[in-house]
Amino acid sequence: MYDGKSQVLVKNPLNRYLINSPMLSAMKKNTDGSLTQRTLERSIVRNVKVRGAGGAERRPIVLMKICIGKPVYNEQFSLNDRGEMNYPVLIGRNTIEHLGLVDVTKAFTMEPHCAKDLSSK
Repeated sequence: MYDGKSQVLVKNPLNRYLINSPMLSAMKKNTDGSLTQRTLERSIVRNVKVRGAGGAERRPIVLMKICIGKPVYNEQFSLNDRGEMNYPVLIGRNTIEHLGLVDVTKAFTMEPHCAKDLSSK
């Protein structure tokens, strides 16, 4: 990715956005230097306690649409900063139930073929 000032390549922690990608024009640069494609506001459906190696924390759950292949699913997502993670979104078992068998040895195997704007509530 370019830093926007000197037009030199800068570190891309996700290693997914390519130079000249159609996604780049839709992204905005935040004050901390990170990139955001779009900001969405959703009502909190509930809160959940998540336990992990770092301990337990409470996270809000929101209802959002996600496109996987052609179908659009209305699913619940827990909110957490995934900026330093390999994947920007994790798909839970409730969403995977709709998909059927999944080959966990592969990633990014299906391009989305849904409408561009899924932001409507």
